[in-house]
Amino acid sequence: MQIFKLERIKEPEIVFCGNNSATSIIDGLGKFGPWDLGHRLFNTIRLIIIYPEKNEKVVYDLIDYLIRESDLLKINLEIIGRISYVPGTLSSYNNVINKIRDLVKGEKIKNNIAVIQLIFERENQEESFYNLLKSKIYLDKETEELSVQALMIPKWVDSRDKINYSRNLLLSIYTKMGGVPWILKNPASRLTDKTYFIGYSSVEKPDAFYTMLAVFDAHGKHIVYRILKSSNTDHESIREIWHKTFSEMNRWVQNSNLLILHRYGKMTELERDALKEFINNYIINRGYLYVVEFPFDWSIPIILKKNSHAMNAEPGIWFYGGVIDGLPSFFLKLFTFNRKRDFVNDAVKYRIIILTPKLLEKFNWDVLSRDTANHIFALSRLNWGNIKGYFDVPITIHFMRKMKSFIERNIIIQSTTRGIFI
Repeated sequence: MQIFKLERIKEPEIVFCGNNSATSIIDGLGKFGPWDLGHRLFNTIRLIIIYPEKNEKVVYDLIDYLIRESDLLKINLEIIGRISYVPGTLSSYNNVINKIRDLVKGEKIKNNIAVIQLIFERENQEESFYNLLKSKIYLDKETEELSVQALMIPKWVDSRDKINYSRNLLLSIYTKMGGVPWILKNPASRLTDKTYFIGYSSVEKPDAFYTMLAVFDAHGKHIVYRILKSSNTDHESIREIWHKTFSEMNRWVQNSNLLILHRYGKMTELERDALKEFINNYIINRGYLYVVEFPFDWSIPIILKKNSHAMNAEPGIWFYGGVIDGLPSFFLKLFTFNRKRDFVNDAVKYRIIILTPKLLEKFNWDVLSRDTANHIFALSRLNWGNIKGYFDVPITIHFMRKMKSFIERNIIIQSTTRGIFI
C-alpha cells in the first residue's frame, strides 16, 4: 500500500463558437453556440424515432422537449419518421429496419439523420434489438451515415430534470453526426505546441484479433477513429497488425512534434516490439513520444485519513504513487472523494511505461509527471454527450472502452471521423 501526497490541478478552460469561453457549458452553448457553429456540415438534425407500441405519449413528450432545447445548439430539428414495433418479435424488428431504409432511400445527405430508439432498460430483448439496429445501420451502405441513439423509457419517465436529459440526448446525437460542441482553449499538454493524443487498445476474439485507435489534436478535437483486423491470431499475424496500427497512427500525426499514446489495457510483448520500430522512425522524423498505460483493472488502495483535506478534495487532485512493478505510477481523482471510507479505489490509475530518452533530456521527470496529470485531467473534460462535460477517464480512454464494446458485439466500423462512439 502507498501513502500519497496531493496537488491541486486547475480546471481547464473550454471554448465555444468564436473561441469564446464561459463559466459553464450551458452558458457557453447558450451565448455563443457550439465550437464548430460557423463551419459545421449540417444545420438541421432530422430524427427517426422508433418505440415499443403503446408508448406514443412518451414519444410526443420527448419530441416536445427536444424541439424546445434544440436552440442550445443553434440548430433546427425535424421529425421525419415515427415507427412503432412489437417488443420481442423478430419480424417486427426487421420491419422497422426496412422502414428506416425506405425513409432514407434516395436522400443525398444522410449524415444529419439520427435514429432514436426508445427501449426498456432491463429487458434483454430490447437491448438485443438496439444492438441489432446499430449493426444493421452502421454496416449497411444505405444507412451507414446515420447515427443511432438509445433512450431508456423508465429513466425518461421518472426523470425530474427532462430539460437536461433532452440536452444530453441532443449533444450525443450532435457529436455522433460529427459535431464538435466545445474544445479546450489551451493545449492539453504544455510541453510543446504541436501535441497529438492517440488512445489505442486491442481485442482478441477466437477467430480474429482487432486493434483500435482514436486520434485527437492538442485541443482535444477528434480527428479519426480506426479499427484494424487480423483474421488470424497466430504470433506473426498479431505482430503484423500491430505494425499496421502504428503505421496508421503515423499517417495522422505528420505535423506533430510530441505524440502521447494512451494505451487502454496492458501492453504485450508483440506490441512492444512493433512500437520500438515505430519509435525509432518517429524520433528520426519528428520529435518526442511517450506511452501512458491505463490498465483494465489495476486496483491499489489509497490510504487517506478520515476528515483530512484529501478526503474532502475537489476535482483535479492527482496522487503520486511511487514505483509500482518497477514503473512510476500515478492516480488521478476527477471527482470528490467518498468521505465515509478510508480507502479510495476509484481514481484513474495510469503509469508512464515508455518514453523516448530525449524527452527526459528536455523535460525533467517532475515536469513530465505534472504535465501528464494535467493533460489527462483536461481530456476528461470533453464529454460531448453530457451537459456536465466530464468523463471519469480522459476522452482517449473513453472512446477505447466504447469501441471495445462495439467490437465485442461484432459491430466493426473500420474508419470514421464522426464521434459515433460517444
